[in-house]
Amino acid sequence: MGVKRIRRRKRKSSYGLQLAAAAVLVALAAWMLVAFVEKAIHPYWLQHTAGRDVSVLRAKIATQKARNANLRAQIAYAQSEEGAEALARRGGFSRPGEQVYFLQEKPVRDGGGRGR
Repeated sequence: MGVKRIRRRKRKSSYGLQLAAAAVLVALAAWMLVAFVEKAIHPYWLQHTAGRDVSVLRAKIATQKARNANLRAQIAYAQSEEGAEALARRGGFSRPGEQVYFLQEKPVRDGGGRGR
């Protein structure tokens, strides 16, 4: 009595399906790696940019302090008697009884200048 064996075909899984599954797993692993690295590096990057911004602002503050000191010196000069007089004269004012003369410079001719 011969027992008849039935041969069943083994299912061959699709190579394309395996390749697609592997690609999805690789993409997922790469995404997880990038997310982890970004989370690990982000605080250091923030510290770097904040430090750079602070140094730029400190330089601007130093520039403004120097400008303020210069302006304070100009104000102090303008409030002194000598400075007030100098600024008034630059503005065209004179003391009572003074005569003011305005001298006009001669325009320079560009005639070559030889022999004259």
